[in-house]
Amino acid sequence: MVAMTMSPDSHTVRPWSRSTLAYGGDWNPEQWEEAKVDEDIEMMREAGVNLVSLGIFSWARLEPSEGIYDLDWVGDLIDRLHDAGIDVDLATGTASPPAWMACDHPESLPVTAEGVRLGFGSRQQY
Repeated sequence: MVAMTMSPDSHTVRPWSRSTLAYGGDWNPEQWEEAKVDEDIEMMREAGVNLVSLGIFSWARLEPSEGIYDLDWVGDLIDRLHDAGIDVDLATGTASPPAWMACDHPESLPVTAEGVRLGFGSRQQY
């Protein structure tokens, strides 16, 4: 299997070189103020980071209400990371469902082996 990365400007896919070690980690900029984003990207660039996972806990920001999507901020972050030479591993955002999901679809909440339905609010709520 070959990992692929996409350039947002050219919409071309380039293979991840087998001779390149992916160096980075999860990055969750949606969890703090916008002013930190450029500082974070600069520090990642200086540290030699070349890949970040983005969007892992972002479902509530990606879909603030059922069926209403806000993807502009993700595109902006991908562009800024690309400009810094950092590739993106885009996550599904499903590790942390939004509050509206639990309210509108309580059947989606986890159930223990004893049959107890768990409440909303934990990370990795599945």
